[in-house]
Amino acid sequence: MIFEPNNPTYNKRVTVFGEILADVYPEYSLLGGAPFNVARHLHAFGLNPFLISRIGTDSLANDVLSEMEIRGLETSGIQRDLRSPTGQVKVTLNNGIPEYEILAHQAYDFIDYVPEEGTSKKSEIIYFGSLAQRCPQSSTALDDLLARNESAKKFLDLNLRQPWYNEHTINQSLQQANIVKLNEEELEEVCQMFGLQSADLHLMGKNLVSHFKVEHLLITSGENGSWSILNHELQLTPPYKTLLSARDTVGAGDAFSAVIILGYMNHWDMQLTQARANQFASAICEIQGAVPESLDFYKPYLFAWHLYS
Repeated sequence: MIFEPNNPTYNKRVTVFGEILADVYPEYSLLGGAPFNVARHLHAFGLNPFLISRIGTDSLANDVLSEMEIRGLETSGIQRDLRSPTGQVKVTLNNGIPEYEILAHQAYDFIDYVPEEGTSKKSEIIYFGSLAQRCPQSSTALDDLLARNESAKKFLDLNLRQPWYNEHTINQSLQQANIVKLNEEELEEVCQMFGLQSADLHLMGKNLVSHFKVEHLLITSGENGSWSILNHELQLTPPYKTLLSARDTVGAGDAFSAVIILGYMNHWDMQLTQARANQFASAICEIQGAVPESLDFYKPYLFAWHLYS
């Protein structure tokens, strides 16, 4: 099933900037990267995200374009790199436990300046993270994109990945963001980085909001659900109650972010949005991988949330 839009949000632009990569196991590979995962979810929910990234000319690049075509995603924002490979995370198994190595000098490190005609439709929300800012070329392209879309909400999903970030990148990102999503471990690390620590996580969140003038801070807490600070008010959202089993948590944060963006685009109440984000993230934990293979997975949410009829 490919979503046939029946509401005006389809024609509103959400721009997603950043890495497309593959987790490469000894015998197979899985496409991912937080921006790519978020874009796939958004399109399945009836939006038309504009994904800006860069891939190589290798077999993984062909896999990426094939996946985008199957899912109906726009490909005009995907650049090709003749010198660097499509992003890879090398996965090795140590006594059955996966160990991940995010490789350097990948195509997404060299995202070019995006010409005006490529973004002629103004973005309502721009989603970005930290990994695609590890090299100057992509970082500069992102800065330009954000500057040319001053009126857009900037959604920062930090996704801290050692060793590919530094204090300057985190500070710059937080200064530019309106909406910030972190997990509790990332919140502690960022607050320690900028001297905003507290023994209380909620107070740390308030310190971060005040210091960086963040409009909306969202914190995921795993099995404890999530919490947020919006208009300086703390909102606790419990986990989705019907979660029966978790196969893996890969992609849960990306699923959460996608539904938060969906809520903004559809003008949902934020408490309701956060509950739905918890629900969908829980469902992703019950499948293998970050994104469901079949678009049928989204049907119950499309109908229950009145996105499709």
